[in-house]
Amino acid sequence: MRFACLVMFFLFQAGFSFCLETQNKELNFVIFSDCHLKDTTTIGETILKNIIDRVNVDESNPEFAVCLGDIVELPKNASIQRYDRTIDKYLSITGRLNIPLHTIAGNHDLEHGEIASKIFQEKIGPLFFTLQKSEYLLIFLNSESVEKNSEQMQWLEKIFRKSKEKKIVFMHKPLFAVHLFKSFNIFTTQYLKDFFEKNNVFVIFSGHEHFFYQQKYNRILQIIIGSSGGNVRPAPEGGNSSFQYCRVKISGNKVNVEVVPVEISQKEEIFTK
Repeated sequence: MRFACLVMFFLFQAGFSFCLETQNKELNFVIFSDCHLKDTTTIGETILKNIIDRVNVDESNPEFAVCLGDIVELPKNASIQRYDRTIDKYLSITGRLNIPLHTIAGNHDLEHGEIASKIFQEKIGPLFFTLQKSEYLLIFLNSESVEKNSEQMQWLEKIFRKSKEKKIVFMHKPLFAVHLFKSFNIFTTQYLKDFFEKNNVFVIFSGHEHFFYQQKYNRILQIIIGSSGGNVRPAPEGGNSSFQYCRVKISGNKVNVEVVPVEISQKEEIFTK
């Protein structure tokens, strides 16, 4: 009996330690945004290929990669065949990644009508979804549909009612835009801010503005990821303007982001202009 109690004690201790280790596991991933690919050869294609190559060679331990959208840049009246070819180009390039890739849609990906939206969902994946990683719930949103009573937000409210985990949000457009013409309307911004704070969202990753910039807004850290092919724009003080991807490490509520600039040779730049 005494021996059995000792065995149970040590098993309990081992199990308890394992739980602590699992819950405190560091989350490592890479992230990029705004490829702005076309169905012709462009600088965006070259940059994205270089990013994939660098992640495969230089990154030792990311669990996954995230693309924050705007993978397509075509005229709004472009044929659906051109859109389809551009999506296939993205999949061909990113298919060489050695780790799983999670992609969300940006405004340019969804401005070509319902057929294009169906192509995106059939070939890349759903417009909104969640993943459980260690102690975190990762939430991938379609920032073109975040109004209070939208289907997506009703879905998210149900998830939040059941979930007590720390939450990380990924969406193309930033909640707190640096440039006002890039922002949501004031009502949507306030709704999302209150909704996220109430439900334990502590960090948001976005793209859209084509520069890197991070800023804490009350309890939410917002991190804007720079361009991986679209035109690079000047960043605010403390930001970074370059073609880039980022390394992300998260432990507890601590978030560390490292910008990795991606350069191209003069020969590549001339070829892709």
